[in-house]
This record gives sequence, structure tokens and C-alpha cells, in this order.
Amino acid sequence: VQLNGRVLLFGSRDTYLDAFSDDGGLSRYSYPIVGGIRLQYASYKAPAVYNSRVYFILTNGTASFLYRFNGTSFSSVAIPGTIVSAPVTFGTNLYILSQSGTTVQLYRYNGTSVIAVTGGTIPATRWFAMAR
Repeated sequence: VQLNGRVLLFGSRDTYLDAFSDDGGLSRYSYPIVGGIRLQYASYKAPAVYNSRVYFILTNGTASFLYRFNGTSFSSVAIPGTIVSAPVTFGTNLYILSQSGTTVQLYRYNGTSVIAVTGGTIPATRWFAMAR
């Protein structure tokens, strides 16, 4: 993924993000710590670029979290339920699927608020993917 003239590398289960610039420079950014555990990249959920930030899923081994990276720091975006998809950019929003009980809900993020999409509830299955 490219952000602000740098190539970002997300390694499977890594606890850090590497950012390479054209001049050969490397910056390493450690993922946040939640509940005393450093988060890891959830490699099966690809990142998405939205509003000049990269959004991706981090995990502590039991729970998943949506995070954004602005080129220098991380911040979380609270999503209700258990995240079951990678984030996807469409139009002027970012979308993600999250499971609560036996249903999965499609959520839309506009850069400020997370909103459940009307009519975006489906029965839970074992695997989810949204096309980009």
C-alpha cells in the first residue's frame, strides 16, 4: 500500500509496520498495545486507503480492531461486534462487516462516524469478503 510517497509493508502477524521511502529510508512503527498485549497485523484482511489514511485490522489473538495510520501514528475506530471482513473503500465512505450473535451488519464510516447501513444485515456464515 502507498501513503504519502512511501510504501507501507504489513507483515503477517508482525507487531510493527514498515514504511519505505524512494530515497531508501525506512521507518518502523510499532502497533499499539491493548490490554497489555502488542497488537499484530491480521494478514488475512487487506488494508484500504481512505481520506489519505490507511485502514487495516489488528488483532490481539482473540479480538480484532479497526485502526488507521496517518503516516506517523495509529488511532482506533470503534466498530460494534466482531470484525469479520477487511475494510473496503467505496465512493466517499469506508465499509466493514461486523458480527453480533447470528447476524452480520454492514457498517459505513465517513471519516467521523460509524453508522449501521440500513438493510445491511445478513445471516452469519463462516467466511466473508467484500469486493473492492
